[in-house]
Amino acid sequence: MSKKQEIIELYYENDMKIIDIANTVQVSRAYISKIIKNDIRYKNKKDRQKAETQKRKKIYTNNKMKKIRQEKRQQYAFMKQQHLQDIQELSSSRNAISNRVFRNWNSSIYQYKDKTKAYHLKKGIIVGNDVPKKIKWTNL
Repeated sequence: MSKKQEIIELYYENDMKIIDIANTVQVSRAYISKIIKNDIRYKNKKDRQKAETQKRKKIYTNNKMKKIRQEKRQQYAFMKQQHLQDIQELSSSRNAISNRVFRNWNSSIYQYKDKTKAYHLKKGIIVGNDVPKKIKWTNL
């Protein structure tokens, strides 16, 4: 068997890599590439490899998108559950919420002042009449 035939057999029938064939047959990789590319089966093998790669890539992308969608659904379900819990907590008492609870829910609009030992509404914030302008804080 000639070296060309041996190289073609090792590459196409045994699916060996070029570097492994080069070590086995003791010829350069460039020579092996030249022989393999001149064979009729080369284009078919490359097309088959390309199709397999595209198929794997499509499966990977689909799985990744499914995972992302599932994570978004879980986040949405968690947020919805939190929202329902918050609604239940706020509506469970028939009385209005206390100033302290209101301040905790809206902490960004209040500023603590040591002089008065109270939280005061920040300047420039426009609110309705039912929002407390000053909340006395005891037992800090």
